Amino acid sequence: MTGGPSSPVGSAVLFGVGGGNGSRGEGSASPKAAKEQRKGKGKPGKTWLSDENVAQFNGLQVEKKLAIDNMAAAAREHAQALAEHAATEKEKVKVEKKSRSTRNC
Repeated sequence: MTGGPSSPVGSAVLFGVGGGNGSRGEGSASPKAAKEQRKGKGKPGKTWLSDENVAQFNGLQVEKKLAIDNMAAAAREHAQALAEHAATEKEKVKVEKKSRSTRNC
């Protein structure tokens, strides 16, 4: 394989793009048939996704977005709590210094 898995060539090989006989035993389609499929004129082949698969994928994407939003909200709340804690600690130190200085006088 030329290139790593993140390279276009590596990705094409990894996902079985580029024709040839893959492990599923599917032959490569002719360039004309592939062009017709892209234009929507060709017959749906084995590589087309069903509406059910697309709907499931879209549902997963929505769930993923919600999870990301929830994690971001939790991170913001955590950062705010840390800032409040730091402010409280700073105030504590200030009060302790003040009380020490009044005791020493």
